[in-house]
Amino acid sequence: MAEHVFSFSSPFFQVLSWGSGPRGELGLGAEVTQRLRPTPLPDLRRVSVTSLSAGRRHCLARTDEGFLYSWGCGKDGRLGHNDYNDRCARIMHAHAALPIDCASCVGVV
Repeated sequence: MAEHVFSFSSPFFQVLSWGSGPRGELGLGAEVTQRLRPTPLPDLRRVSVTSLSAGRRHCLARTDEGFLYSWGCGKDGRLGHNDYNDRCARIMHAHAALPIDCASCVGVV
């Protein structure tokens, strides 16, 4: 089971991740499944994240421009990448069809 934690600090909008996540939940790349200390997500360093939502096995980040990034377990298409693959932050996707005002994850297994 994934047990991951996210935080972000304003005014720098830096997203930090720690805990465990065998299916990309940490957003730190496929090879990183555990982190004991808060670690910045490299692929979100140049993005202004304004909100985060973490489900049991997947995560969402909304930017100040209304883009939505998703990563983690892709079961049932929950990441919105038009497939069922697990994703890490290194291969995140910005959903650009419509600007997003609000997003939330639910703890679906």
